[in-house]
Amino acid sequence: MTRNLMIAVAVYFAAIAQAFAFECRGPQDALARVAYYEARGEGELGMRLVAEVALNRVNDEKFPSSICAVVKQRGQFSWVGRTSGTPNGASWERAKKIARQTLAEGSKHTDALFFRAGGGSKWMNRSRKMKHGAHSFY
Repeated sequence: MTRNLMIAVAVYFAAIAQAFAFECRGPQDALARVAYYEARGEGELGMRLVAEVALNRVNDEKFPSSICAVVKQRGQFSWVGRTSGTPNGASWERAKKIARQTLAEGSKHTDALFFRAGGGSKWMNRSRKMKHGAHSFY
């Protein structure tokens, strides 16, 4: 194996390990991080909708049955493996409040299983259920 190929392989496996390095401190923390990292600029409803998508996945047989496992699923949340430490500030406090409410109340606003920034009426053969701010929900 050439030196460059060995370095590329090492970098690849380091990236995979980092993606799974997210330390889940419980369902509330994981849901708060989803709301914060995916939608902190979308206001309370936008953060709540994104949190509900993660919760909806827990209740769908095609996904893992815990919030931590849903969040850790490879390639599902862009921030996993790319952030470290604990967020802070007003948006983080809002995200923690939204996570508590979402866990207590369940999904009240959407039954979507996917979301993405932007997006048209169709995405990966799924019809958009709703749009809020910069996010489309499918």
